[in-house]
Amino acid sequence: SSFKSKNKKSENIIINPFGSEPSKTIPEEIIFKFSKHIKQNYPNSKILLISGFKNSYSHLLWISKLKGFLSENDMLDRILFKNYGSFDEIKKDISRYNCALGITADTSIAHLFNYLGLKNITFFNLNRCDLKSPQSLSSDGPLGFCRYGSTQYPALLNSWRQDKLIKGVLRATDYFFGKYKRQDWCDMIFDKKILTSEIKSNKINLIQANKKINP
Repeated sequence: SSFKSKNKKSENIIINPFGSEPSKTIPEEIIFKFSKHIKQNYPNSKILLISGFKNSYSHLLWISKLKGFLSENDMLDRILFKNYGSFDEIKKDISRYNCALGITADTSIAHLFNYLGLKNITFFNLNRCDLKSPQSLSSDGPLGFCRYGSTQYPALLNSWRQDKLIKGVLRATDYFFGKYKRQDWCDMIFDKKILTSEIKSNKINLIQANKKINP
């Protein structure tokens, strides 16, 4: 269903890199390049990063890798790393910092952003998805879970086009913040053919969903 996004006069961003399983996690490199772009172009922007679970080895490892990239580039002070105990705490911080954009893995936090009307780019890892299976496309990919409307924008993550995807996410951010007018980022973050490339044309509901979620 459709959600209405709230337009806020702010350049503050909240990032949730972690999903409910490791394959949903957004690569550190993408978040680093994103943070670098924000630092260069939006010097007053604050970035909140949801740091995952304190007792999760994979989350701790991811955070330490990102902090390594950031400190090498003198950017560690640009990101506020925060552990949260509940959705309510995240909701309060989105309000306290007046966040205008969310970057998130495909997980329950994406649903929270949608519910709050927080414009977000949600990463869906296509390696999790069997493109030949309608069941997998609706349960493991964006066709079943991505909302259409002006709130959620799906970014399709696959290793062979990561550079293009990063470029698209940066342009989308500039577009949302009024610094970029063109909409070519839509095709960079979402390939309209890929999700329905291997299913039969009689799966009309999936083909319609693919059109509806296309940015």
